Amino acid sequence: MGVDGIANMNELIEHCIKNRKNPNGYEALRILQNYGIPVAPFALVHSVEEAVIESRSLRFPLVMKIVADEVSHKSDFGGVILNIEDEKGIRNAFEQISNNFMNEFPDAKHKGLLLMNQVKKGLECILGVTRDEQFGHCIMFGLGGTLVELFKDVSFRILPLSEDEMIRMIRETKAFQLMNGYRNMPRIDTEPIIKSINCINMLITDYPEIAEIDMNPIILYEDSLVLVDGRMSIRPEF
Repeated sequence: MGVDGIANMNELIEHCIKNRKNPNGYEALRILQNYGIPVAPFALVHSVEEAVIESRSLRFPLVMKIVADEVSHKSDFGGVILNIEDEKGIRNAFEQISNNFMNEFPDAKHKGLLLMNQVKKGLECILGVTRDEQFGHCIMFGLGGTLVELFKDVSFRILPLSEDEMIRMIRETKAFQLMNGYRNMPRIDTEPIIKSINCINMLITDYPEIAEIDMNPIILYEDSLVLVDGRMSIRPEF
């Protein structure tokens, strides 16, 4: 049973914990959204016709991406298509991503395709959680996007933490230099990040069985942010 069969997000998390399964990408976004994280409008679709219908309640241009347990880096095999401008593009993208997935994972079955509003460009960052055997849950923030592993620009703190400590964590990163108006870039307020950290802290407090949250990228704007991709793992035992 997936999120389509569970109306309540708390029931979904408890279902994942009980069955020792990780939420898929769609479910993770729904959970994070339910706890107050701003997420770009999205829908899960299972057929071309369903994708066309759902696109009418979203806004072009759209992004389409695969939802599958086997996939962590969707763009590596053509599991993401950007700049979909019309219904013809929806049909082409659905067929192309489905074929790419079958060619890459011939024995696997995906959970559907995620259709999402393509948001305007901003500063791509990562916000996440890891659970350490010694320290417990730790929050991380830094530069994100596809090059997050190359930049390695992240700062960590143990949860829970004060607002002053959140600000210190943010200021330790190169991301903050960009947020602070580097080379005439627009200044970016830290308040939306602080609010999101508080949302994550509430989620972890309610469900300490969550071992990892990966919100990458979150797109930062001058006075707001939006999440466009996320992963979550459940591990009841340390």
